[in-house]
Amino acid sequence: MTTKVTLDINEKLAEKAKKYAEEQGQSLSALVETLLSDVTEPKEKVLEKIKPKNPELVKRILDGTEPIPKDLKDFFGILKGMSEDDVENAKWEHLKEKHGL
Repeated sequence: MTTKVTLDINEKLAEKAKKYAEEQGQSLSALVETLLSDVTEPKEKVLEKIKPKNPELVKRILDGTEPIPKDLKDFFGILKGMSEDDVENAKWEHLKEKHGL
């Protein structure tokens, strides 16, 4: 079952999107449906599509029995939600630690 949706978007962006969809051999509707499906899918489902090198570690992290490694936190932008001052302090602390200050 499908439903019709009307979107108001920038004209140039709409043209780019139509061209991209055509280059991919699909309709703009199919492209939008794919993108919306991807962004609304639960994280667990997205992770199932990824073939991790260490699936047991991923499972423990998702279960909360293993802490998220620092480099992974950095990758996913764990600093989101912190105040600008907190972010600046974290940057300075990192630089001081990195350079032995």
